[in-house]
Amino acid sequence: MRTVTFSNPKIAKEVNAKHIPVWINRGPGFHNCEFRTEKRIFKNSQEAYSTRNIGTFFMTPEEEVLHYVAGYYSPNLFWDVLVFARKLWKNQDRPEKIRAEHKRFADLSRNEVTKMQKLSWRVALKE
Repeated sequence: MRTVTFSNPKIAKEVNAKHIPVWINRGPGFHNCEFRTEKRIFKNSQEAYSTRNIGTFFMTPEEEVLHYVAGYYSPNLFWDVLVFARKLWKNQDRPEKIRAEHKRFADLSRNEVTKMQKLSWRVALKE
């Protein structure tokens, strides 16, 4: 995330303008200079890579978590996460709106997973 997604000019501008970025190593033994691991994640994944060490939290000034994503996200995919977090931020005083946005986001994600699963079966059947 640090060397690819957060170094993307569009992402960096948005994050630096509207967020307070903080880097914390959650996993023991994972170092900020661990470029081999980051390079492997980038080369071996298209849009996202699941990992427990990388986590992005979107929080209020009172340190309440509005949203959390785990793992590596490509710049294009992470942009969608930033747009979603912006919607949550605008509604931080309206819990019903936050719940509705989370439900809408979950439904969109579920629909995308279903499409990918069906596509995978189609590809497998053709082979």
